[in-house]
Amino acid sequence: FTLFSTDATNLVSGVSGKVSQVYVRDARVAKTLLVSQASQGSGGANADVTVSAVSTDHNEAYYLSKASNLVHGASGKNVQAYASTLDQGRASRVISSFDGGELNSDVESLSTSPDGKLIAFSTAATNELKTSSGSSQSCYLLDRQSGKTVRISVATDGSPITGSCTAPNLSGDGF
Repeated sequence: FTLFSTDATNLVSGVSGKVSQVYVRDARVAKTLLVSQASQGSGGANADVTVSAVSTDHNEAYYLSKASNLVHGASGKNVQAYASTLDQGRASRVISSFDGGELNSDVESLSTSPDGKLIAFSTAATNELKTSSGSSQSCYLLDRQSGKTVRISVATDGSPITGSCTAPNLSGDGF
């Protein structure tokens, strides 16, 4: 499988406009599918979508977008992180605030473990953790199985770092 982003409008029917979408190409069967599908099931995202990763079992794609039509209740105010199952094209928000809502700042980067169980990301959101300082960009690690998110950009005493943290990248085993 190859996951890619493009603003082409002639890959699948129902996609129009000059907004980048995420697609997956299965070269074995010469088939291209829209990954960044609108939650209503017709057409694609209504804002640019950036590819982040695909799981090693080729079941999920991870991407970033400010689109308001990928999941119910999305505001389109900030870039959020999403995962879509490649067989059904259903999107879900994979990173949420501590109370289950949207982050109040952009997710800047995203990295996943090969199996998709761990997600590292950076954001300046002040609502990621109950104790988020929001003073600068921080890096976090989300364990999707437990639902627990921890700040990974910390000083030796465990306090948030004084500078910004960007572009976290997980190793092959996720640790």
